[in-house]
Amino acid sequence: MANTIWGYADCAIYTLNPAHHMTAEIARIGEPGPADGITGPWVLGLWTDYGDGIALQGSTAELQHFLRLVIEHVARETQREGLPDALNELARVRARREELLANNPSAEDLKTAAGYELAELDLLRWIAQATSELIDHQP
Repeated sequence: MANTIWGYADCAIYTLNPAHHMTAEIARIGEPGPADGITGPWVLGLWTDYGDGIALQGSTAELQHFLRLVIEHVARETQREGLPDALNELARVRARREELLANNPSAEDLKTAAGYELAELDLLRWIAQATSELIDHQP
């Protein structure tokens, strides 16, 4: 039976420790470790802000491979859903910039508008990448 622990990504914590450090920490606090002991050279911890979570053990390559798969999955799945939001945000950023530049803008307005231009470029890059990946993954 699965045990789901809920938390928030914006306050989650991660740790990465060598196995010998975790073995000593488990012994120090008296927490039960894995039944067969820690066999991987590294332990990656993914924790909620309450300290609940999961400890994954493995080699550097195994942990990096796992994290790459997670990142790719999140990127692929959220791009499909995030594209309309990104397009709406692009329209908002452009409208804010146009408002600032409409009536004899001050130096501060010009500086703020430049920030909106950078935000627009970031959004356009994201939209282009998301669109490209969605097209590449069409059945």
